[in-house]
Amino acid sequence: MKKILVVSLIVVFMLVGCAWFQANQGNICLTAGTAVGMFVAEKYPAQAPLILQTAQGVLADLQAAKITGADFSVYINDLLAQCNMDADLKLLIVAAVDSISVTWTTGQVNTDAESVVQGVINGLQTAKIIKANKALRG
Repeated sequence: MKKILVVSLIVVFMLVGCAWFQANQGNICLTAGTAVGMFVAEKYPAQAPLILQTAQGVLADLQAAKITGADFSVYINDLLAQCNMDADLKLLIVAAVDSISVTWTTGQVNTDAESVVQGVINGLQTAKIIKANKALRG
């Protein structure tokens, strides 16, 4: 479990903090969110389906510009609460939220937050596929 966290943190911090690596902001947010999703799926498989469903609802609301920064904070706190306020998860979430550089404006889509949540969904779904493939191989 620590390996997954370390690798995830290295990737996130490399993408967010290294000046030599140039990527667009959406990819950085997507990668940070994916690390969160994969960590949750691996460490909290029982909560993963509900978290996936919640993330899909949050993504729909983000795309419709129905979410404020305060609403997004509630989503983050709910995610942490479902995962027992996991300290390692909190680190990944801080990195993901820190990657959001777009200012929250009521009535406008926050593309960075949208990318983070899409990344969480991608991470949860990817981990599910990986787990299913491992089960098939025995």
